[in-house]
Amino acid sequence: MFTPRLSSLGSPISPVTVSAIADAIDRMEGPGITRNNPGNLRTWGDLPTQGGFAVFPTPGEGRAALERQVALNISRGLTLEEFFCGKAGVYPGYAPDADRNNCRGYAGNVSTWTGVPLGVPIETVYDLGTMFSVDATGSLLGDGGAMTGLIIAAAALLLLSAQSQAG
Repeated sequence: MFTPRLSSLGSPISPVTVSAIADAIDRMEGPGITRNNPGNLRTWGDLPTQGGFAVFPTPGEGRAALERQVALNISRGLTLEEFFCGKAGVYPGYAPDADRNNCRGYAGNVSTWTGVPLGVPIETVYDLGTMFSVDATGSLLGDGGAMTGLIIAAAALLLLSAQSQAG
């Protein structure tokens, strides 16, 4: 089960965003389920490894670890490309090219499947039934192509409320 975590901006990370990215990773990784490891995490604490990947006692524990890793990476302020390819001095990458991955292709697939834009920090992606992104000032960057008028109105009210509280 996902444990809420704060982004580097101080706002909670969306469990919907975490779950969507974890689902996409599971889809990309494929056979990790044989180790109860849907994200093919290489190590996890003191768990044993098999074929270079951690072996979890149950599928649920493997999924929970994947979601914790996704939330941690989001809290680092990474874009999808930085999440998968790495960011110097911050994170080496979930599926870097150095490990014989196509990290940009991986990020592109995850973006397509989740609606999370490639070029913005994932922590700025919020959900109100449908994902959309805001910048650090609360300005809407994109609507994911499916927001209704009601969701747009609700988002506007939330942004106005946040801006008025900020001073």
